[in-house]
Amino acid sequence: MWKTKSQRSWIRLAFLLILFPFSLKAAPDTETLYNNMTVRESFYLREFFRIAISEEHFGYTLFFDKPMSTMGFFLRCPSKEMSNAYQNKLLKKGWKVWKKYETSFPHSRFLLFEEEESFFDKENKHTIKVCNLYLIHKKEFLSQIVANWDLFSDRLGSEFSPRTLLEQIESTKCLLVHLNYDETLLGILLGFGREAALIFDLHEKGESHTPLNRLVSTDSFVGKVEPVVFMGNENSLATQEILKKYDEQRKALEKILQQKDLLKLTLKALSQPTE
Repeated sequence: MWKTKSQRSWIRLAFLLILFPFSLKAAPDTETLYNNMTVRESFYLREFFRIAISEEHFGYTLFFDKPMSTMGFFLRCPSKEMSNAYQNKLLKKGWKVWKKYETSFPHSRFLLFEEEESFFDKENKHTIKVCNLYLIHKKEFLSQIVANWDLFSDRLGSEFSPRTLLEQIESTKCLLVHLNYDETLLGILLGFGREAALIFDLHEKGESHTPLNRLVSTDSFVGKVEPVVFMGNENSLATQEILKKYDEQRKALEKILQQKDLLKLTLKALSQPTE
């Protein structure tokens, strides 16, 4: 099965986390701070990360090489209009706990931030407010930009710099505005591949007749971890390789998700120092 040296290294790391879940050297006082959380706080933060890893692709970024993942929850919306009001409550309360303790868990390898957004629902005549969350793996994020330098420099300007972009995102806690709301650049940074991102963007503009399919990174989904899903050309070899990679990672995440103390494992992985 196709794997690069880097991907094999990440998969080995995942299995080391499974076999020796608490052997990673955590940031100073991480263990103490973790133990100082109230039972309620631990519950909500554990549920937040469980949902983020199992249903929202954060695990692929946290434990592997997906450059970025995004998820969100409602801040203001009638419960009857939510598909899962209880899960929304867990995410909302869990994120509040994370913000309370975030500075106590240094995470220099990652950016984890929120962007709030409001829009008016004309049909139901009320305003809906959402909180979009982004998890960025800094090293992989920069790697994808460098690998697709021509696209990024063309769309963001000749003065564009990968590190400057990352610094702007980190300082402003905003993402899309710094990408000029470009769908292709966003698709690449979400780990969907250059080809799939370009085809999707062209389809949105009505400029492509290449077949566009909903692609799922597994043929037989059994388990708790959601496979990576995106739009692309199912006949593309490059896209097939990306799907195979994510399927291997999903299998490893299933085992990580079974660990007794998922929260402690997640916080230690998140707090690992920069390589």
